[in-house]
Amino acid sequence: MKRFIKNNKNILLFGLVIFLFVYIFYTNVHPLVIFDADDWTYISEPRSFIPLWGIWNPAKLFPETLMPLCGSIAAYLIYPFTNDYIGSFTIITAFLGAIIISIYICMFTKYIKKRFELNDFISISIGILFFLIHFLIFVVGTNNNQYMFLTHNVNCFYNYLIPNLLCFILIFYLLINDIDYSINFPKNIKYGMLLFCIYIAIFSNLYCNIVLGVYSGSLIFYRFIKKKKGISITKFFKDNFLLFLIIILWIVALVFELSGGRAELQHKGDYFLLVKDCLYYLKEMILHGMNRNLLISFIIVFLAFLITIVRNKDKKENLDVYITITISLIVITIYMILVSAKVGPEYILRVEDTFGIYAFGIIFIIICLTYLFKTYPKLVIVLPILVVFFLVEFNSNYKTFKETNSSNINPNICKQVGEDVINQIIEADKNGDNNLELHVPYANTGDNWPHSTYIGKRISKTLYKHNLINRIIDITVVPDNEMNVKYNLQKYSKLYNNLTE
Repeated sequence: MKRFIKNNKNILLFGLVIFLFVYIFYTNVHPLVIFDADDWTYISEPRSFIPLWGIWNPAKLFPETLMPLCGSIAAYLIYPFTNDYIGSFTIITAFLGAIIISIYICMFTKYIKKRFELNDFISISIGILFFLIHFLIFVVGTNNNQYMFLTHNVNCFYNYLIPNLLCFILIFYLLINDIDYSINFPKNIKYGMLLFCIYIAIFSNLYCNIVLGVYSGSLIFYRFIKKKKGISITKFFKDNFLLFLIIILWIVALVFELSGGRAELQHKGDYFLLVKDCLYYLKEMILHGMNRNLLISFIIVFLAFLITIVRNKDKKENLDVYITITISLIVITIYMILVSAKVGPEYILRVEDTFGIYAFGIIFIIICLTYLFKTYPKLVIVLPILVVFFLVEFNSNYKTFKETNSSNINPNICKQVGEDVINQIIEADKNGDNNLELHVPYANTGDNWPHSTYIGKRISKTLYKHNLINRIIDITVVPDNEMNVKYNLQKYSKLYNNLTE
């Protein structure tokens, strides 16, 4: 451990800075606040740690065990000290997010350092660029911009962002370390932890586990074409057993998910037309939803890389990485289009769903840029300028991001509404009432989402599990426009305007 810390002390310090930045971002700048029906359900509803055939989400075991676990930590360990029930979930979720994002950034930084044999200063500077691009890539206006670490709500933070990051962390781990992929891999705790992480990454979400699956498939393809004629299929399988195991587990997860209740809610209509819609939305996202200056910069870096690598005598340098990431980017884009056409073409516009596409693209561009720095060392002179420029762009007052709630309203308002709802239920419990008409904000959606007509039972069960009330209360949800006026919700979204008046 001491040797590890000594060899990586600068990158670890960099990781600590990233951790603090992200934690502050998620607790004070754009806080993660439980708000809608899904948030209230999954912070207290655990499931089995194995795939279950035919349930709502048969193979989504990682996020659906992690979120209630964090919910219990928040309610039983943090809440007693803070006396802030909703705030305790913000603390634990922000802490978890800060940890996994800092690991994600540091693992990529370490890979860059090792692969290109760079010093810590250059590696960390590239790591800073990598981190900031995740925020700036979708900055196109003065407010409500998406960013790579944004999700639709807190539930999606656990369901999409964390599994996506875990899959990429595993890819970086495979790139950094001399992993034995063969069937004779060492039977020790290190490989046991690796297999466990692969298991939870695969059994997480079909929008996320494809990241690890497609990379493994691309690496298998590259290793196959590298072999000479007369290859033994049996030997090739044994030599790449771990990669094939990932593919097999991904297929198992896919089959299980197709048996679930959620799979039955597929988007209806002409599938070919739905694919066309996805292609159109993706084109619009790239042309109008991405930062144009950054996109042009990516194109320039890529063209410079192509010209350089063609001229470079050592054309085989890093060829495995370029091929596997390029194949992964192409395949995952096709996959996302086909899946989104089934689920709903608008999903292709949500970064949390298509994280893999953009992350593979950013990784590829940063590797290309690093290759240029390595090939032309004098270019490093522009690196500090780029870092400062990106930092200034990130800190511009007029460039703000969307909030992590489905209504995109001020998280402080979300918290106030949540506390109002909780207080109504606690007051009913104190009065010994078994039934309650729960007043929630009115929303002009079919089921009053985000405070859906079925949210009452979910909140009651959660508060009962976390010992805030003594029994589960039978709740009837009453959408109330006075709640909208009380919390001035109309100014945030048309969703909260009573169109029937």
